Amino acid sequence: MKIHNNKWIVTHPAPYPKLRLFCFPYAGGGASVFREWKNRLGPEIEICAVQLPGREQRINETPFKDLEQATQSLCDVLTPHLNMPFAFFGHSLGGLLAFSLCRELRRRSLPSPQCLMVSACRPPHVPEPRPIYHLPDADFADALRRYAGTPDEVLDNKDIMALLLPLLRADFILAEAFQASEEPPLDVRLAAFCGTEDPDAPESIMSHWKIHTSGDFSQISILGNHFFLHGARDELLQRLSMFLRPALQAA
Repeated sequence: MKIHNNKWIVTHPAPYPKLRLFCFPYAGGGASVFREWKNRLGPEIEICAVQLPGREQRINETPFKDLEQATQSLCDVLTPHLNMPFAFFGHSLGGLLAFSLCRELRRRSLPSPQCLMVSACRPPHVPEPRPIYHLPDADFADALRRYAGTPDEVLDNKDIMALLLPLLRADFILAEAFQASEEPPLDVRLAAFCGTEDPDAPESIMSHWKIHTSGDFSQISILGNHFFLHGARDELLQRLSMFLRPALQAA
C-alpha cells in the first residue's frame, strides 16, 4: 500500500498494471473501504482509493460541503495520475463524485475513464425525496438507521456520534443538496450496480442512469441492501471484474 504525498490517494499497486481503478467511498467512508479489493481484481488492475478530507488519516481536516468544489479539487489532484488507462467506481455519494468528476474532466478536455461504475447511487437528475442533511442532530442520527450502514451501538453512543456527526452531515450535504446542470451525456461505458433490497437507490431508480451516457449501459443487480458492497463483496467484485474486462483488453 502506498499513500501519496498529497494524501488524496491510497494506492494498492498491481504486479502488471494495465488499468488504474479510482474508487470513491460512500458518505462517512474513507479509503479503507477498498482495502480488501487489492488482491481480488487480478494483477493488472491498480486500486487507487480516494481519501477525502475529514476522515481516517485526514480526520483533522475540514470536510467538503459543496460538491462542485470537491469535484474541482479532485480533478486537480487526480490529473497527474491519468497517465494510463483508468476507470471510476463510486458507491452512494462516491458514485455522484465519480460522475461529477467525469463531467469536469470533459470540461477541461482531459482524458475520460474507460468506464464509469456507479453503485447504490441515485442518478443526479432524480433528487432524494426525503433529504436528511438539514435535520437536527438527534433526528439526523435517527434517520441514518434507514441506510443500515452504521451499527446501532454507534448511533446510540452520544460521544462517538458527536465526533462523527460533522463529517456525516457534510457528506450528506454533498449528496443531497447537489443540483446537476444540464449537460450532454457522457461518452463512456456506464454500469449501475444496485442492491435488490435497497430502498434508497432501488433498481427502478438506478435504471435512469442510462440517460447519462451515449455509450453502452449496463444495470447489474446484486442481492443486498444499500451496503451490498460489504455484504455481497465477492459477487460485486466478480461482476465488476467482468465489466472491466473490455477495458483491460483495450488497454
